[in-house]
Amino acid sequence: SATAATPTITASGSATSYEIAGTTVTLTCTSSSDSGGSGGTYEWKKDTTTVNGATSQTYDVPNTDNTYAGSYTCLVTVSTVASSESTGLTLSATAATPTITASGSATSYEIAGTTVTLTCTSASD
Repeated sequence: SATAATPTITASGSATSYEIAGTTVTLTCTSSSDSGGSGGTYEWKKDTTTVNGATSQTYDVPNTDNTYAGSYTCLVTVSTVASSESTGLTLSATAATPTITASGSATSYEIAGTTVTLTCTSASD
């Protein structure tokens, strides 16, 4: 049986290590067998399970929690007899490091006799 060229997956997003907690990552499947977008079909999988409704060359992994972490692959079919699946691209869901800020009158946060409010924020929140 005929096979298509093995596709590759690239990811775009704000994190270089594809940490997806708090960000949206767009996965793009590229295959030289469908270089002009000439009728190839795409099927995205997460951990070997088909992602419902993900049938285009790109797939947006939502801005969400670690339920979307895993190994993503795409299956490209160029004709009814020629198809090939990519190797996996793993996304992790590490939360962003929180920061703590303090409010009050002292710049060094010496709190004797004053009230200081501590606030914790995170980009993943």
